[in-house]
Amino acid sequence: PLLVVVPSSMKFTWADELEKWLPELDPKQIGLLRNGKETQLIDSSSITILTYGLLIQKNVIESIKARNFRMVIADEAHYLKNSKAKRTSALLPILKNSKHVLLLSGTPALARPEELYSQLSALQPKKWGTFTAYSKRYCAGYFDKRLRIWNSSGSSNLEELHSRLRL
Repeated sequence: PLLVVVPSSMKFTWADELEKWLPELDPKQIGLLRNGKETQLIDSSSITILTYGLLIQKNVIESIKARNFRMVIADEAHYLKNSKAKRTSALLPILKNSKHVLLLSGTPALARPEELYSQLSALQPKKWGTFTAYSKRYCAGYFDKRLRIWNSSGSSNLEELHSRLRL
């Protein structure tokens, strides 16, 4: 089974393009979830399309986890830049448990290296290690004693990061 996670504006486009490029696929095999009440489509479809917004609904996540998707495509994967966002924390375990993952984005990092970590760890968790280690190395991360928070808003070792991203 294939799971495709998309921005709301792209759900119908994905369904149309799948039908166009996979003419042998019966359109009934494409389950397009329009809301959280249609979780039965997850079990009955070969391809499930849902929006990032539906990832925060517990019943949707439970149905996705139960299905064990072998492949997951996340369109506009920069939506996963904030590791603390509900949609990111819901989707990352699903990505990590999938055999194949394809993250699509024209802008994977909008401003800082910290915005790449969620995507990188979903694809190659062993290569990128923990967020703290990544943050110290590529985000000039440190614990701000005054504010009592971890600060990873900077950047460091960018040439090395760029080199590792090319491998």
